[in-house]
Amino acid sequence: MGGQLVWLDPNINRLPINPKVFETPEGAKRPDLKKALEEVQYAGGIEFNETLSTLWVTAVMYYFKATLVDAHDDLQPVWAQIAKAHLEKKITQEQFNKLVDALTAPITFTDPLTNAKTTFTLDYAVKISKHLAQDPSVFQNLMNQWREAARARYLSAQQLLRQMLGS
Repeated sequence: MGGQLVWLDPNINRLPINPKVFETPEGAKRPDLKKALEEVQYAGGIEFNETLSTLWVTAVMYYFKATLVDAHDDLQPVWAQIAKAHLEKKITQEQFNKLVDALTAPITFTDPLTNAKTTFTLDYAVKISKHLAQDPSVFQNLMNQWREAARARYLSAQQLLRQMLGS
């Protein structure tokens, strides 16, 4: 039980796993956490399809790596400028939402298997995942396209912000 007590510390403030911790003197002092744990226990779970997840996880992992991790140095300053403009009320909520949509819309690219223009969707992720894992040319092609398309999108959003600010 001693390991569970650490979660009750107000500086840590996390839900313990074992509800019996609330039967201790320390636990009796945290009715807020006890109530939160009870709410979580009775909230029910979320439906999760492990089979489907295994079919798309590879593509999603690499898509996010290319568009967020690899292109981070392009995304971060644009997002900071957008957030600052919004916080300083230099752009409206509507303009902010438009810029967020411009940053986050799925990337359009050329499918290396069909040479057709496509957008990253769940169906595409399922279709391409096995190829990403097995074919280095498909992997490199898509990583390059996704990274460059993300960078171009971020720069485009930055230009849109400048237009909104009149600069």
